[in-house]
Amino acid sequence: MEMRRKSKGVVERKIRGYKSALKGLDFERKVMEYLSKKGYTIKSSRKRTKAYGEIDIIAFKEGWFFNPDEYLVVECKDKDRVTLNDFVKFVAKLRRYASRKRDADVYGLFAYRGKLDPQIKEYIQTLDRALRDSITIKKFR
Repeated sequence: MEMRRKSKGVVERKIRGYKSALKGLDFERKVMEYLSKKGYTIKSSRKRTKAYGEIDIIAFKEGWFFNPDEYLVVECKDKDRVTLNDFVKFVAKLRRYASRKRDADVYGLFAYRGKLDPQIKEYIQTLDRALRDSITIKKFR
């Protein structure tokens, strides 16, 4: 009997995990559609590397004349409450990515649904101006 309860709990957790992953993928697809309409080409999604960890979306816009190429590092959060820790991790990924793409402009988009922790806006003010200006926070419905 006890074995059954444990296995039932494991199965339920796995089902919740799959549902959450599908919800996240659907949200990322919506963000990719938005970026495509803005003229970006999606270079990769859910890219996992040792250097950056997992980056949800990397978008690219080709430069012209004297404007350099532009990369957009996107973090997608589709959950009820987006925490300060979620945002701090995103900033760290963005910094690491930008440090390796010196020949291009690198920007960040923090796309979310749900409620944004008010501490995030306070944290942004502590960032250096160049980094702060390169980050956009956008709520999707």
